[in-house]
Amino acid sequence: MRGAGPPDVDVVVAVHDLRRDFVRAVRSALADDDAGRAGGAGGAADGGSVAGGVAVADGGRRAGVAVRVRVTVVAHNLDASLVEAALDGDELSGARREGRVRVLELADGVPSPAGPFTLGLDRAEAEYVSILGSDDWWQPGALAAWLRVARSRSSAAVLAPMRLDKAPGGGASPSAEGIGAGRAAVGPVIRNPVLRPFAGRLWPAALDPVRDRLAPRSAPLGLLRREVVERLGLRLTPGLRTGEDIAFSARLWFSGLRLDLDRSAPAYVIGTDAVERVSVGAKPVEVELAAVRLLRDEPWVELLGEAQRRSLAVAMLRVHVLGAVARRVARGDWSEEGDPVGLGTAVGQDAVVGQGSLEGEARWLSELARDLARLAPGVLAPFSRADRLVLDALLAGADGARLAAVGAARAAAGRVDAVVPTRLRHVVDREGTLRRYVRERMWW
Repeated sequence: MRGAGPPDVDVVVAVHDLRRDFVRAVRSALADDDAGRAGGAGGAADGGSVAGGVAVADGGRRAGVAVRVRVTVVAHNLDASLVEAALDGDELSGARREGRVRVLELADGVPSPAGPFTLGLDRAEAEYVSILGSDDWWQPGALAAWLRVARSRSSAAVLAPMRLDKAPGGGASPSAEGIGAGRAAVGPVIRNPVLRPFAGRLWPAALDPVRDRLAPRSAPLGLLRREVVERLGLRLTPGLRTGEDIAFSARLWFSGLRLDLDRSAPAYVIGTDAVERVSVGAKPVEVELAAVRLLRDEPWVELLGEAQRRSLAVAMLRVHVLGAVARRVARGDWSEEGDPVGLGTAVGQDAVVGQGSLEGEARWLSELARDLARLAPGVLAPFSRADRLVLDALLAGADGARLAAVGAARAAAGRVDAVVPTRLRHVVDREGTLRRYVRERMWW
């Protein structure tokens, strides 16, 4: 890499399909590096000034940090030369020659993003690391803003604000200028996590995994201190086709280390123009929720405090277990006309046709729900009446027909049943639906 020493940030982009707009992701990751080269520590770009090594831009814009970035693009089950050709064709050959972009090849034959991301993390040398989906990109200034927070607060991780891509058309690979021009076209900030109203606004408060509801956020998107990743042994779960980041993130969120999020920072933008996604589409429930099953069996989970175990169990039940039921009811998989997919017999393996049935999926989900409910007292208290229709059926070991019926009833529930818990004294529970609903919709 140009200059002496390792970069400040190693960014890993995993590519398994050349139809993905991974060049857009690479360009966005290099945007702050390019700004740093233009302004540097000796002078600010765009007529700004420099104070204490931080480039301060005029015109009321956010102060930025000159960032030395290296992007590692992992060609997953692809010929690396094809990925290199796509980068060079978009005028990134210079960045490759300078070592600011490198291409690694991984041919493991496993349809999981865990392998290529892990390879990139293993090859990282920077103080901080970050993973970036090949469909996604960062708004200009994002990396510099996250790095400023990480260094000023000695953060173990800085979570990225997230937005969905709402740009009309999509699909193109814009230049750095094009990405900047399209910033206003992205959607609103995704409220995940749903933070305390004023924490971090009036004072630089660290995130609390329980009070700031970190458990539902499964993706470790943002900036991670590499030393922490190594010390905690954080790795994406190998072989999983979806949910490979759930255990990685949960271990970090509940590690007791300092975590931060700057709500006003430029965001991580989730692209919606992909031709095909590995993590989207019908899967056997045992494959779809394999990551949750593995997380529940992690020894460190049992060692968490009661409030932490409750927060984690509530999130897994609400997001993943109830989500799995809702998706199957919506698709009609569990209707009389539906043809339930088969259950897989091994994590990361394709489903075994003929083994699965609605009864098999109901039994598997019931066992998982019971294990999660046993994790901490009071796990079920914050759930709404509609949610409890499904959860109570699962805990009672209901058969497939009953589970399909309560799943449909939950989907058709009115506003009161969808929000209010079975006991009114739990209506303001931190993990309750009403409190979450209010937080998600308020200006804060």
